[in-house]
Amino acid sequence: MNIQKPFLAIACSLAIALPGCTSISVGAYPDTSLARVNVADLTNNNEPLKLKLEVEWQLNGHIPSKERSFMEIQVPAPDMNMLRQKFTEAFQHTGMVEIVQKGEAGTVTVTLNDVSDIADAIDKGTQLGRSWGDGYVTTKEEFELSLSIQHRGMTVNSSAVPGAYYSVTAKSKFPDDIQLRPSRQVFDDMLEQMLIKCLLDMQRSGGLAKLASQ
Repeated sequence: MNIQKPFLAIACSLAIALPGCTSISVGAYPDTSLARVNVADLTNNNEPLKLKLEVEWQLNGHIPSKERSFMEIQVPAPDMNMLRQKFTEAFQHTGMVEIVQKGEAGTVTVTLNDVSDIADAIDKGTQLGRSWGDGYVTTKEEFELSLSIQHRGMTVNSSAVPGAYYSVTAKSKFPDDIQLRPSRQVFDDMLEQMLIKCLLDMQRSGGLAKLASQ
């Protein structure tokens, strides 16, 4: 799946398109119930850790199987190269970790777990696709992110932190009372917010200080 489109929006859009709808639009807005953080919240008095990056995508806590039964819905996997690029940029922005291709002192594994209710999104999309006139559906896309850093024989893990946003799929026009942004912008912002929160968790636990002292 291209990272420019949210996971649930794809399922929802497909459901709308099946009945013959001629126009599909996708926008998004963040979940404002989740507290925001800033890079300035991180305390960085050391050189960034030089690490190799590994990215793992999960669906409800499991790596999706490539095998499926007849008529089983398969959720498209994200573009892993684009995920790697996004996380590489986010780490660089924090100043805590530098992703390198060689000369690394360890590895950081980023696990992105999609815990969204895909069945609900498809059901909403089907209902909209069968109705006449303008209309739209709003689906909540929910994720969890965790980090594991292995550095010179020591391993430090973060807690899994939540992230979420709302995608709006419309037949022809969006609602007037929502400040929508392009889905990719909202998704990318959510990823960086979760990454900072994971590093904050590792910092508060003392794990990052231990790694830096090695």
